[in-house]
Amino acid sequence: MEDEKKARLFESTPIPRAVLTLSVPTVLSSLVMVLYNLADTYFVGMLQNPIQNSAVTLAAPVLLAFNAVNNLFGVGSSSMMSRALGAKDYDTVRRSSAFGFYCALLCGALFSALTAALRVPLLALLGADASTAQATMDYLRWTVFCGAVPAILNVVMAYLVRSEGATLHASIGSMSGWALNIVLDPIFILPWGLDMGAAGAGLATCISNCAACAYFFVQLLCLPVLLRTALCPAGQDLCVPPARHGPAPAGAGAGGVRGGRARLHPEPAQRHRHDGAQQLHRRLRPGRHRRHGHRLQNQHDPHVHRHGRVPGPDAAGKL
Repeated sequence: MEDEKKARLFESTPIPRAVLTLSVPTVLSSLVMVLYNLADTYFVGMLQNPIQNSAVTLAAPVLLAFNAVNNLFGVGSSSMMSRALGAKDYDTVRRSSAFGFYCALLCGALFSALTAALRVPLLALLGADASTAQATMDYLRWTVFCGAVPAILNVVMAYLVRSEGATLHASIGSMSGWALNIVLDPIFILPWGLDMGAAGAGLATCISNCAACAYFFVQLLCLPVLLRTALCPAGQDLCVPPARHGPAPAGAGAGGVRGGRARLHPEPAQRHRHDGAQQLHRRLRPGRHRRHGHRLQNQHDPHVHRHGRVPGPDAAGKL
């Protein structure tokens, strides 16, 4: 039923409605990093500490730079996957999804390593001074140094899931991470909780992105096309055995051709009748199980019994 709805969305749904159905989750996924930063800014602002609030604001450009990687691999891979799914080219679906996922993973790791190695000039470029440098570093440690990989994979996998038409799951995954961030922020930031300040906001963001990634991993394993194209050999259509081409075999009868359309598998009752006829034929024609040369040699012999038995030497005088 779910596959039929997806096929109907891409094949028969009016274009304006289909674009609206797919565009709203796409916009929400693109804004997810902004929503994370807004939630962090709100709860850090409740501390009424300008240094902690400045740390979240100064790190915002680095978080927005994640969108460059997200759009590079997420939009490109999802576009290729959607077109390949429409053409039923599941080998391209498998290769494009793997390419987008692993490239996003690699770029996230490189992003974390570069920002960690260049953290001192990065802080100066962001505008941090002696009073805000430590707080900004604490926030970047969790959101970028440790959290770049889950933050990028969160958005890229949302694109991969959405490319199959599962817009609801893509929205749930993106928004569930943001909702979890809202729940964890006051616990890690405010004095009645762990009282970590801006560092707590970064830790809550990292945990939320990891939870969203776990949700998308489950969805990628459960969605039928992505799972089967990952498990099937290259070029095979959804693990379905390839159809036999060419004319139907002679004597196929009603079980082989009906209404001008070849049937690959006869009905169970017809298959059982066919098997029973073959077994009866074997019993009546035991000579068929002998060697081919012996059967050809004796098939025109006038002394061969009509049931296929060759009379022995004692019966020669009786014939």
